[in-house]
Amino acid sequence: MARRALDELTTLAPTERRGASPTTIAEDTRVQYDLGRAEAAVQSARSFVYDVIGDTWDTITAGAAPNPEQLAASPSPANRP
Repeated sequence: MARRALDELTTLAPTERRGASPTTIAEDTRVQYDLGRAEAAVQSARSFVYDVIGDTWDTITAGAAPNPEQLAASPSPANRP
């Protein structure tokens, strides 16, 4: 969902303006900064998920059960409050 939102903003930013502003959203340095931070957060979260899944997969394919730390870090719906 976050990836799609960033993609949509990136697509719309070059043509959209805030109110009567003469510049587009894409030209706004604050928007550029915030978009960069959001992009970094999405990529970081994606990397974390793949790392956790890969580590747990290695444990399972080695014939062992995932340890409590792996289960706690898992993105499984069963681990959500």
